[in-house]
Amino acid sequence: MGTGEQGQAGQVTVTSMLQYPQHAPAMRRRRTDLDSLTLAQQIAAILEERKASEIILLDLRPEGLIADFFVIASGSSARQLQALSVHVRDGVRRQAEIKPALGQEGEAVSGWILLDYGAVVVHLFQPEQRAYYDLESLWEPATQLLLKIQ
Repeated sequence: MGTGEQGQAGQVTVTSMLQYPQHAPAMRRRRTDLDSLTLAQQIAAILEERKASEIILLDLRPEGLIADFFVIASGSSARQLQALSVHVRDGVRRQAEIKPALGQEGEAVSGWILLDYGAVVVHLFQPEQRAYYDLESLWEPATQLLLKIQ
């Protein structure tokens, strides 16, 4: 019986749509813990190379409701935020051969850019927006700090 077909007594049977075949794009399959950790570490290294400040890597596992890891970093201006987001996208595309699964949210002029790689979410802030939203404190009870680069 396929997805949405009628079963006994008019009941609709739905098969799991969350099962991805082996040939599905890598960005759609759930990464293993090691893969997502490696990706998060690569992103942190890219940000450090490009002079981002206050880089932290938060482990959201085992909760993992939104992602396995958050990488949070600051840039001093809208221009630097834009450059950081471009370098992260290019670096991940080159090193891990994947594009952001859900793309980019926000713009540099807003002071907050989010890059969503599925298991890893990257938050790039200007200092004022980072202090205002204070994601580190918000997620502190459910996370473990794995990396902090001033």
